[in-house]
Amino acid sequence: MRLSPLSSIRLSRKKSSALRLRTKYCTKGGQKQKSDRNIRKRTTAQIVAFIQNNLIYYSASQLCNALKFPRSTYYKALVCVPSNRWQEYETFGQKVKQAYEDSKKRYGAVKICHILNDSGTPCSIKRIQRHMAE
Repeated sequence: MRLSPLSSIRLSRKKSSALRLRTKYCTKGGQKQKSDRNIRKRTTAQIVAFIQNNLIYYSASQLCNALKFPRSTYYKALVCVPSNRWQEYETFGQKVKQAYEDSKKRYGAVKICHILNDSGTPCSIKRIQRHMAE
């Protein structure tokens, strides 16, 4: 069976509109982008801060139910003490930032690594790159 030119134009319009929609919302292969999944994702600290700010109006259980956030996670986050590793991570990040500021934002990870190693803080270039990316 042979298609008329008019029907082939209709088919090509349908294909082009479908292709346009797929490229607008998806990547190749029709898969969703990973970044689309977490557009509205909030950190636990942000949710706990929101609940703390609204405790005068609602109870903690009402807010947790409305946000679909486990109450146990909320109460655990209230008593959370930062670990030694996290505190060391933060202090090292401050050292990297200070070295970067001292160099008037000119030095890269390699030079900052040399500066910190010379001052007695053992580190690697990759670790500094990780902190500089933040």
